[in-house]
Amino acid sequence: MLTILKVENKRVRLFFIFVLVVSSLFPAQVRMEESFPVNTINHDITLSVPSLSRNMVIERLREVRNSKEFKEKNWKDESFYFTSFEKAESSMSVKKIHNLEDKGYNLSYYLQMNYDDNGDIHVQITNDDFKKWLDPDGKPAAPENIKYLEFYQTCSKELLELVTHYLTGNITSDENNNALLEEAEEYTEEENYDKALKTYTTILSSDPSNSLALFNTSQLLFSLKKYPEALHAIEKLEKNTDLPASLILNSKDLKIQILLTSGQHEKAFSEGHILTQYAEKLNPETAFKNREDAQGKLRLIPVDEALMLLKSAHYFKELHKDKESLDALKKYESLIPDKDKNLLKSLFRFYCILHFPQESERIRQTILKGYPKEKVSCKN
Repeated sequence: MLTILKVENKRVRLFFIFVLVVSSLFPAQVRMEESFPVNTINHDITLSVPSLSRNMVIERLREVRNSKEFKEKNWKDESFYFTSFEKAESSMSVKKIHNLEDKGYNLSYYLQMNYDDNGDIHVQITNDDFKKWLDPDGKPAAPENIKYLEFYQTCSKELLELVTHYLTGNITSDENNNALLEEAEEYTEEENYDKALKTYTTILSSDPSNSLALFNTSQLLFSLKKYPEALHAIEKLEKNTDLPASLILNSKDLKIQILLTSGQHEKAFSEGHILTQYAEKLNPETAFKNREDAQGKLRLIPVDEALMLLKSAHYFKELHKDKESLDALKKYESLIPDKDKNLLKSLFRFYCILHFPQESERIRQTILKGYPKEKVSCKN
């Protein structure tokens, strides 16, 4: 009985909140002799979302700026900030341009949204621009201002409807699959691989091209030494045409491991060549990006396409293809800008590990020429 009462209370509460929201959506008539009703512009509401998990709510808060509902109504974000996963809070400024000739019809709103431990989302929608149409007593300053104030009311109503619908809408198939992905990851961490595989199968039954489900399925099958099935999953993944570079790198890496382990060396060699092709369009300006290290200093690190050269060099060496391995490393070396010390030291280690003594000595001398006190040795 207690459980039923709790559920019913949530329903009553949600209905009550819904009534409050809907009732606030109807703009009050604007009159010259009356104070303008500010609550038709600025809103402070609480939305109950008992059916959504915390992660689902966080994802909605993170992706609110990309919501198609906003775009379809010509709302554009001017700024966006997601605080943190712990606070589950986001804020953004949205703008609507209605009339390019009359700027009175162009306006911006500020949204503040945060999720609490009770399963509620608190939403604040504010706009102070409307005050320019009011006199010191809070009444319309002139008859011609009424049309702008009414427009602000209409836009505020529309924005509140959009936010409410977006944040409280039914769970989408993507959200459901994301929840299942998290569940499968937990099973994997617990080494309950059968349940993990079944969960991934459930995801793929509704979304056959789900990239993460395919990749993780292949990884699990590979670890279970089910090489044909693992290869089949990774080949299905490769049919996706919009994979990010990081997933391409990881999938190729996994595929080559599967091929090597199952004795398909010629195919592994071919895949190694494909890896190097991803780096063909790179140059010293695009091959590396800045990243803060543990001390807060900016350092250059290779982008995913450049990393593919290092990966392919490793696999070529494993296949006893020294020429191809060396070619990949030299291509990577040619991309290093301004003889960057950290990148050269990283390359030096690769030459050492892959047993190219002449090249490692050449790089060692290059480093010492610019940094005489630097300790550089293959033994390290």
